[in-house]
Amino acid sequence: MIIDKITIDTVDKNSKYKIVHYDNRQFLIDLNRNRLTYIFPLLNYNIRQNLNEISEEELRKIKSSTVNKKNKKVVIEYTGMGLGFFISVLLRPVIKYMYFEVSFWLNISLM
Repeated sequence: MIIDKITIDTVDKNSKYKIVHYDNRQFLIDLNRNRLTYIFPLLNYNIRQNLNEISEEELRKIKSSTVNKKNKKVVIEYTGMGLGFFISVLLRPVIKYMYFEVSFWLNISLM
């Protein structure tokens, strides 16, 4: 029985893909193909994965790709908006108990 050597590499700054090296060829595994793996990442070990053969040029593109600063900024903005909305929903019952009358002139002076 002959056992072939297989190596699996991760892609820097991209946890979506794994690269499999086998018999002087490279294959790509898309770990987030199934949406359930976002919630249960260990399902990747139990679900059959498709191997897509890639060329050396595609491998270099994948390894050299970086996250664009503009895209990173957009992600941070959306995360901030979502977090603000989530906090406002959580604090809504507390704010109802904190309601008190404030005079018009006090509001003007606080501005």
